[in-house]
Amino acid sequence: MWKTKGVCSARCSIPILAPSVQGVRDIDRFLDLIWDVELGANRKIPDDYFTLWDLAADKGEPAWSGSFPTGIRGLQVRLLQVLTGSMQKTPPTAKAVSKATYALVQAGHTFADLGQNLDGLQVDPGVAIAAVFVCLELAASLERELKLDFSGN
Repeated sequence: MWKTKGVCSARCSIPILAPSVQGVRDIDRFLDLIWDVELGANRKIPDDYFTLWDLAADKGEPAWSGSFPTGIRGLQVRLLQVLTGSMQKTPPTAKAVSKATYALVQAGHTFADLGQNLDGLQVDPGVAIAAVFVCLELAASLERELKLDFSGN
């Protein structure tokens, strides 16, 4: 697998010969990279975003209460949905991340949830392959949009 400075490592891939979506674990790291660019180190959602969302009749999530949803990755994926304007009534406020990248994050998060809750479920090889491709394209998309260098140079 190609070098990625720890962002999408072997843990993000899924062995094709023994399909399992349990390997998609780096969604947390991807989200951290996104929030570093979109909201900065302090993870502060600008007040004018809430004003804009209120005007668009998309109040966000009650759990946000005007602050970043720390540690709740599902709510962070929802926040990214609102920031990218992936909701019909909400204009985009994201600085760098596109709607397409949001879709990849959402898919990756879904695969990660599935991998954590298999309970004996057999995963078809096609599903495992789809998870690998989502992860790879997400890394490529973040490299382009966040101006990251995953080349290892």
